[in-house]
Amino acid sequence: MITYKFTFCGALAAGLLASTVMVNAQDITLHALMEDMPETTIIEGMLTEFTKETDIKVEFEKVGYGDMHYKLVAQLVSGESYYNVLSVDFLWAGKFPAAGWLTDLNPYVEKSGFDTAPFISSTMDLLGSSEDSMPILPMYNYSMGVIYRTDLLSDKKLTDAYKAKFSKKLEMRRRWPTMLNLPSS
Repeated sequence: MITYKFTFCGALAAGLLASTVMVNAQDITLHALMEDMPETTIIEGMLTEFTKETDIKVEFEKVGYGDMHYKLVAQLVSGESYYNVLSVDFLWAGKFPAAGWLTDLNPYVEKSGFDTAPFISSTMDLLGSSEDSMPILPMYNYSMGVIYRTDLLSDKKLTDAYKAKFSKKLEMRRRWPTMLNLPSS
């Protein structure tokens, strides 16, 4: 919970700092487009405390993952977005900064003293950070991987049948191009 709080509050602070003019915090409402998932519910539960500490209100619009990209792109290509804070899937981390849709957060992170040291450098790299810019702050990291059953790969009957049908040995593929070319049956 602490990691979520500090990361999300840091992102909110960066969003606040990136929004145009200085005003009294009581007059600020940030609008966040978030994916409707358990992590969003956790963050939503912290908003009351965030508002107490900062006088900044935050309103969430939660959408399903399938609608997220469409909704974001429609907002961002218009040149003006209703949203101050976005939840951006790491799969889009290259596209959004390249299109010029995101603000470089470096000046705001430096000004606020927000400590990015706890973030794993490869996660920051994945999200497009460099010495020159930081378009996205990680909210959390989720690992993905390939899981395979060693018992099936060592089953002689199955491996022989596979080789007879596909003219190749059944084995764990170690490179993406060969993983993507798995037979369908």
